[in-house]
Amino acid sequence: MAEKKTGVITGATSGIGAAFAKAFAARNYDLILTGRRESKLNELAQDIQNQFQVSVEKQLIELAESEQVEQFISILQRQQIDLLINNAGFGMRSTFLETNYETLEQMVTVHSTVPMQLMHALLPGMKERRSGIIINVASIAGFFPLPQSGVYSATKSFLTLLSESLHVELEGTGVQVQALCPGMTITDFHSRLGKDPERFYKKEVR
Repeated sequence: MAEKKTGVITGATSGIGAAFAKAFAARNYDLILTGRRESKLNELAQDIQNQFQVSVEKQLIELAESEQVEQFISILQRQQIDLLINNAGFGMRSTFLETNYETLEQMVTVHSTVPMQLMHALLPGMKERRSGIIINVASIAGFFPLPQSGVYSATKSFLTLLSESLHVELEGTGVQVQALCPGMTITDFHSRLGKDPERFYKKEVR
């Protein structure tokens, strides 16, 4: 029997994070899932456990809070982590000057600083074992300026370029690093901003 592996997925309560959780559970990975919405996290964990018979550990964490992140990292460093998916994130719908600075700073922390912290903490073990997977969920928005979401665009660009750089640095080590850069995807990411994602897919009738 193949050795059991463990994966960490941040922002796993819904959307792309939840899809990744189910995909790797189907590959027999035990999971450590983070999120801020307890009911959704519990529901997903129960669903995965029932469907795939793997272990699911839930961590309710506010990734913008440094102390919580440090505690989470200390938990992860006490075990073998074979997969890291940095998926947590949020959007905004206001201009740079209309947005309070604290929110902008939180976005930089969640989208850029925390993924960097987690990678820096877990990569040594992966490299030593010559095995590991890191997937950073960036965005197509990281490839061009995005008025009213300039910081969002910038953080996703950072994550993409860091992923590409690490991919080159770790070549030949057995550790894989990649950035996922999705375009418009129907999840509750947009509905939480008060937008209807379906409208982006509706074809104009002439």
